[in-house]
Order: sequence, then C-alpha cells, then structure tokens
Amino acid sequence: MIKNGKVIDGTGIPWFYSDLGVVGDKIVSLDKDLKKFQAKKIIDAKNLFVCPGFIDIHTHSDLIPLIDHNRTCKLFQGIITELIGNCGLGVFPLNDKYREDMKIYLTTILGEYSNDWYWDSWDDYFDIIKDKIITNICFLLTYENLRVLYNGFKRNINESKLELIKEKIAWGLEFGYYLFRDNFDVMVKESKEAIERGFRLLKFKVGIYDYKDDIETVKVLREALGPDVLLFCDANHAWSIGTAIKVIKKMEDYDVFAVEQPTAREDLEGQKYIRDSVNIPISINEGVYTIEDAYNIISHGCADIIATDTHRPGGILEAKKLGGIAEAAKISVIRHSGGELGITTAAYLHFFASTPNFIYPNDSYYYHFEDYLIKKPFEFKGSYFRVPEKPGLGIELNHDKLEKYKSKETFNPFDDKEKVLKSEIPMFPKY
Repeated sequence: MIKNGKVIDGTGIPWFYSDLGVVGDKIVSLDKDLKKFQAKKIIDAKNLFVCPGFIDIHTHSDLIPLIDHNRTCKLFQGIITELIGNCGLGVFPLNDKYREDMKIYLTTILGEYSNDWYWDSWDDYFDIIKDKIITNICFLLTYENLRVLYNGFKRNINESKLELIKEKIAWGLEFGYYLFRDNFDVMVKESKEAIERGFRLLKFKVGIYDYKDDIETVKVLREALGPDVLLFCDANHAWSIGTAIKVIKKMEDYDVFAVEQPTAREDLEGQKYIRDSVNIPISINEGVYTIEDAYNIISHGCADIIATDTHRPGGILEAKKLGGIAEAAKISVIRHSGGELGITTAAYLHFFASTPNFIYPNDSYYYHFEDYLIKKPFEFKGSYFRVPEKPGLGIELNHDKLEKYKSKETFNPFDDKEKVLKSEIPMFPKY
C-alpha cells in the first residue's frame, strides 16, 4: 500500500491526496483512506507525488540496453517506457550486406557498441535485450534503415525500390481473431491455431450461458494460452449491473483485456458504475451509434474504449468525427465488426489508417467468410491487413457476385427468441 501521497493520475485533473492499494503489478484500489485493508508492505509517500511512469519519446537510446543494463538513471526520473527509432534511424532492420556500414554510420548518433551487431529484425534484437532491460521499450519503424536495406546509401531511389519499402511498412493494421463459443477443447485448439497464424487478441461472447461458464471459459483459455494473449469478452449488454460487476470482478484473476457493453446501452449511470467498480477496461459498442452518443458516453465516464465502425455513425466522415471526439478525451477506439464482404473492409481500413487512436487489434469476421463481393479479396499477412492504395476505396466490385448473393430478405437476430437462441447474440437483460 502506498499511503498519504499526492496523486497525479494522468487525466489532466489537479493532484489529489489518496492511498493506493497494489496487488502484484496492478493498482487495485484508489481511496483517501485504505485503513480497512491489510497490506504486506506499506510505503509512506507523505510530501511526495505518486504518478504513472513517464514515456521518454525521443532519446536515441537504441543501444543503451546493450551498454548499460541497469539504466537506473531512467527509473530515478520516473521513466518506465522508452521509444526508440527516432529521426528515421535505428539499429534494425539490418542485413549482412550493409551491417558494418550501418554500424559505423549509426555510431555517431547512437553511441558505440563494439561487439558484433548480429541481429536483423526487432524480434532478433528483443531476444538479445529482453533479459537486460528494466524499462519498457517500443519502437518506430525507421525509413533510413529500410532505404539502406533496399537501396544502399544512394540518395536517389527508383519506383521499384520504393515499392519494396512500401510493401515492408504497409502491413500495419492489426486485427484480432473472433472465437465462436464451443466446448473448451475446440476453443483452445482454435485459439492456438489463430495464435500460430499471428493473432494476439481473441474476442468471444459472454452472457449467452450461465455466468459461471463465462468465468470458466476465461480461466481455461488463460491457463491454456499463457499470459501474453489478449482476451476480449463481449457481453452484448446481457447483464444487469450487479451481475456485470460480480462476473467481471471474478475475471480480474485472469487478466482479461476488456469487457464490451456489459449492461444496457441506454443506462449511462449503470455503465459508469460498472466501470468505477472493476479493474478491467470497459468497451462500449451498442451504446455508441452517433457522435452525440460518443460525447455522452465519454462525458459520463462510461468507457475506456469505444467500439465503432463506418456504418453506425453515418458514414466515414461521421466515423472520423467520432474517432476525433474519443482522441480528444484520450480514449482508444476499436473497430466493431459485422458481416463484411470486402466493401466495408476497404472503408474501415482507410478509417483506421487515418485515425491515431486505433491502437489495439480490431474486430473482424473476414477470415470466417467463404466468399466476397470484390474482385480481389483482401488477404491477411499474419494478423495484418494492408491499406488499399487505388483511388476511392481502392477496390473493384465483382458484379457477378452481387447478382449471385442479392436477396430481398434480411436477418435481424433480435426479431424473435428462436432466432436469438440460434445465434451468438444473447437475450438481454440477463440477471
């Protein structure tokens, strides 16, 4: 427990006195007086500030993990995360042809490291430094390295070489894997296959069955898949406020990435109460259709993440406005997926690429479909899609497929109970 500190929480509000309860590496309680709780260790922060760690965004400290393993100077300044690869220069990617030349070139900026530079990629480099770092590290993909990789040290670059560089950096829009509920063996097997393909986020429904089954599903997946996979639960506003809090609190033991729309979409006070009561981020989807909805959700403190798409707000421009409102509030946006057959896919890829607060893997059912309405369907590279580069949405319709699949019927899973029971959409509210 950290007591009597002046807390700066990073939201922009003035500092305030509070105690902090910490379990493991997570803050689990924030209150002016935590005397009722027992703590193994108490730190008195009287006359001191308590705040989140700082991010050092421009350091050129790419080689420091290899030179100075302790780097306590960073921690003493409150820095817990560093960004490397600044100014288009970094220590990867490299190749054998230009490795020694790049070593000489970069030494003047990044400092000297006399040992061999025997890594090629970020993965190689991270394997070397992962046991030697005491701060988090993230990186920028560096143009100068890519230019040398494909064009040497020549300044002029032709179109074909430029295309190679574009190909290298274009795969930047990440997606999660939608996991259908099934028995545990099937879900674990499918999850492992998705992870093997490169997906690092799994999204699945909760609120369909008894809440104990939801908790057991999370437990089984976490134990089978390990700590690094992001588990994203979607309740489709299936729970009452009390049930939501009870279930989500139990899920905290399994480090769930987020829970989406735990309770009724129109209940702003209820959504806020749930968010204030749990230590898992809350994503709001059904509660956000328009930019006005986004403003209300944010101003009431209901969401850590907003899940949207290019349809519900009223098109790409309105979706961009919604993303901007969330960005101003320092809230991340994530893409909510419905049935997508190529056209919507292209629209939201442009939306993602031009909206900076899309920082998490997005929803997609694209890999579950057998056919599409465009001539050249998108292809995953691992868990990534490439943004179309042609005019407009960058796609060409397949009119034969449009004719083949046209229908006068529509399906709404909320029409009647029988349809709901046959779908993945839970009845609600479920108490």
